[in-house]
Amino acid sequence: MVAGAVSQAFSSRSARRGWIGFALFLPSLLLMLGFLFYPFALNVYTSFFSKHLIRPRNKFVGFDNYVYLFDRKYFWLVIENEIIWTVFSVFFQVVLGLAVALLLNQKLRGINIARAFVILPWVTPVVITVLMWKWILNELYGIINHILMGLGLIDSAISFWSSPAMAMGTLIAINVWWGFPFMTIIFLAGLKSIDPHLYEAAKVDGASPWQQFIFVTLPGLKHFIAVAVLVRTIWIFTFFDLIWIATKGGPSYHTTLLPHLTYLQAFQSYHLGRAAAISVILILCLVLYLIVFFRVYRHEEQA
Repeated sequence: MVAGAVSQAFSSRSARRGWIGFALFLPSLLLMLGFLFYPFALNVYTSFFSKHLIRPRNKFVGFDNYVYLFDRKYFWLVIENEIIWTVFSVFFQVVLGLAVALLLNQKLRGINIARAFVILPWVTPVVITVLMWKWILNELYGIINHILMGLGLIDSAISFWSSPAMAMGTLIAINVWWGFPFMTIIFLAGLKSIDPHLYEAAKVDGASPWQQFIFVTLPGLKHFIAVAVLVRTIWIFTFFDLIWIATKGGPSYHTTLLPHLTYLQAFQSYHLGRAAAISVILILCLVLYLIVFFRVYRHEEQA
């Protein structure tokens, strides 16, 4: 009986402390939710109105802003740009990051110095990165065109920025160069977490290096790859500065993404309602991606 009374007293004290902790945390929680949901709700609300930045008069138009966007060919070109930009950037960053991580995981002389230098692209500011590559790839005085013409591989200078296909490919290549160190760091940490005894057991069973990679390394990096792909996809999908500094979305919308189109509608055309509609579409695309991603991830976990 005494033990029951003591247990009840401890339970009551623990519950009281729990409520006190929740009460202390509640103001921060409400503030955080306010910063998250109020702008989103206001943005959704604005997307149903015809609102001009200079003449702020609201006129309810329902889904007209969305219909206007869906009827524009350049909007679907922007969606296509988003898919191409995100898929190829993430894919090549994963492949290059994994290859470099495997190399840096070897016990070689000077490997620690190489690990320090591989992070340089990632820590370089985006502005400096873009300006450097614009100079290197310049059609008139860029060193790449100069080398290719000197080797006789091309007859005339390549226009990396004015051709629609070349501009997007060039931006993806720059993004891969700038972002692969992030993947390398994550994968290198994952490689360090794999039990070395698994490789020893695989060697005893006669597994080749490729089989060790397929059956030991990749399963050991599965969660790291999933997290890296999830984070980088969200970042790259909402990228603004790299492309804007390099091409400002040109030529003719062929490197424009949804964040750039939002900016153009809001601060060049002054249509805040359309800009809000674009940002809502962007968020819905990310939500759809997260739903698909976690369903696939859960299916892989259960398999």
